[in-house]
Amino acid sequence: MINVAKLALSTVLALPILELAVFIAVAAIVGFGWALSLVLAGSLTSLLILRHLGSAHNHPHVVCFGPRELYCVTSR
Repeated sequence: MINVAKLALSTVLALPILELAVFIAVAAIVGFGWALSLVLAGSLTSLLILRHLGSAHNHPHVVCFGPRELYCVTSR
C-alpha cells in the first residue's frame, strides 16, 4: 500500500513534467510561436481574473480609526 503523502508528493512533482510534455506536443502541432502565445494569453487571463477577484476585498464597507488609521474593521 502506497502512502498517501508519497502519492501526493509524486503527483505534485510530476505536474511540471507533464505540463512541459503537453507544451511540446502543442508546439509540435501548431508551432512554437502559437503555443507560446497560448501560454501568455492564459497567463494574462489568469492575472486579470485574480486581479478582479482580489479587488472584491477592497470593499467600501471598511471603517478605519485611530492614529493614522492603523486599526481597520471590515464587514465580512
